[in-house]
Amino acid sequence: MQRKITYFTTGLALAGAETQVLRLCEKFVEEGWDTRVISLMRPEAYERELEQLGVPLLSLNVVKHSPNPMAFLKLVKTLRDWNPDVLHCHQVHANLIGRLARVFTNIPVLVCTAHSIQEGPRWREWAYRVTDPLCDLTTNVCQAGVDRYIKVGAVPEGKICYMPNAIDVSRFVANQGRRIQARKSLGINDEFLWLAVGNLRKPKDYPTMLAAFQQVFANRPDARLFIVGSGPLRADLETIAMGMSCSNVTFLGPCKDVAQLMSGADAFVLSSAWEGTPLVLLEAAAASLPIVATSVGGVPEVVTNGLSGFLVPAQNPEALAKACLKVMDMTPDQRKMLGQAARKGIEAAFSLDSIVQKWQQIFTHHQLQARQRSPARGIV
Repeated sequence: MQRKITYFTTGLALAGAETQVLRLCEKFVEEGWDTRVISLMRPEAYERELEQLGVPLLSLNVVKHSPNPMAFLKLVKTLRDWNPDVLHCHQVHANLIGRLARVFTNIPVLVCTAHSIQEGPRWREWAYRVTDPLCDLTTNVCQAGVDRYIKVGAVPEGKICYMPNAIDVSRFVANQGRRIQARKSLGINDEFLWLAVGNLRKPKDYPTMLAAFQQVFANRPDARLFIVGSGPLRADLETIAMGMSCSNVTFLGPCKDVAQLMSGADAFVLSSAWEGTPLVLLEAAAASLPIVATSVGGVPEVVTNGLSGFLVPAQNPEALAKACLKVMDMTPDQRKMLGQAARKGIEAAFSLDSIVQKWQQIFTHHQLQARQRSPARGIV
């Protein structure tokens, strides 16, 4: 009997959590699972990729800040029709709504994944606690997130665990030809190319990054900063950049082929005020890029200070600038050593194949428990 899994996500966009869902779908299809996806909001990305995988996608078309009871009824009906063995929810809204939907369905296993050390207002943590009995397991993409959720009482200690984001390292292989092509497409010659990737939202703290790079540019006019991503703060950030009176900052908007851009970069920078384990950080490490990042959330679980990059305090532009200049002052061989150490760490702890095997073990364990509770439904 084919095992059936449905992924329920708040949305589908060019962002870390959504990309992780796509990668998991790819592998679970490969492993023989009947894999399907439900998106709470209208998808902004990955529809074509899921179609090519043969993965059915249903959108509930919920509009942000506009609750829709009919969408919940549609979710319940779909789950009854699809009858998955496992419902795996991602991001806070899908996590909470998926738990409520379980009351009206016959879902043997429900697992919820949080993608940050904190997911918004305190009431969401209260909602996690109240609905926890409806969920078999909550996971967080960083150990720091697990520790915090236990501390604030969002999830009992025995019902949450650390499950990192995973990455297909084969997509991020250094190649001189790709590097030349990427730099040419960006209009870069011998300048030092810093790359930043992430939604233009408050958690990523781009104002601190821009303040830091104002200091970097003052010392190294050959530095260039390219920012990939979209979000509600773009206009404000572009205004800040224009106020710096330089043309060294470029906003590229969203990009599907981040691996190609990374092949042309000299280093990667992350300025987040808070995080889970950002998928883009794993990608930068897999691309063998030297990394400068703020020491928040699960970032120290990826970057070893002084070995695979440099960690600095959050919201400290002076420290961020100093670390970036330190990387630029290194020899190419020294930067290469940082990048190689970063990739080695990813291969050891975050490879997609090994993480998917762990997911299957988790699902199988809870399926067996579900069968013991209700033996009428056969589970493979």
